[in-house]
Amino acid sequence: MYKQYYDILSPEEYEICKKIITNSYWKYGHTSTSESAHKFWITPLLEKHNFFSEKFLNKIEELTNSKFKIHRIYGNGQTFGQEGEWHKDSLDKDDYTFLYYFNEGNADLIGNTYFADKNNILKDICKPIFNSGIIFKSNVNHRGSSPNINFNNLRITIAFKLKKIEIKSTKSLL
Repeated sequence: MYKQYYDILSPEEYEICKKIITNSYWKYGHTSTSESAHKFWITPLLEKHNFFSEKFLNKIEELTNSKFKIHRIYGNGQTFGQEGEWHKDSLDKDDYTFLYYFNEGNADLIGNTYFADKNNILKDICKPIFNSGIIFKSNVNHRGSSPNINFNNLRITIAFKLKKIEIKSTKSLL
């Protein structure tokens, strides 16, 4: 359902990411679905930062050996009790979600990402290991759980909503 990558950013790159995220405007009231009553935090428009739209995107493309067009990039923030709901990010078969796990600390406290079938029956669980990321088709049911009450911070994931670009062969037909 997903593939996980580790040690994505160098320590210097992580500090740049951390500075952007820390200095970004966070807004309360984001939801996983339009009908959702479960609200959490968002820092929108991260695609306007070259760090995310160029440097980080290049890393994702290198890791996945794929080319992508950015739909949007934003940060999700959750505190204890702010559960995500089952949802799909897109129904398009060429759309992918890359989710970066920002938080340092004990992954058992931070809040997992869950994957389900079309009936919301749990199929897989991903732990939010620091400086790792996962990629999955955006038409897969998933949700982010809130952090444990003992995690005294904002659970932050950076969501890259992407469209896979098919690369045509450059070989000559002659």
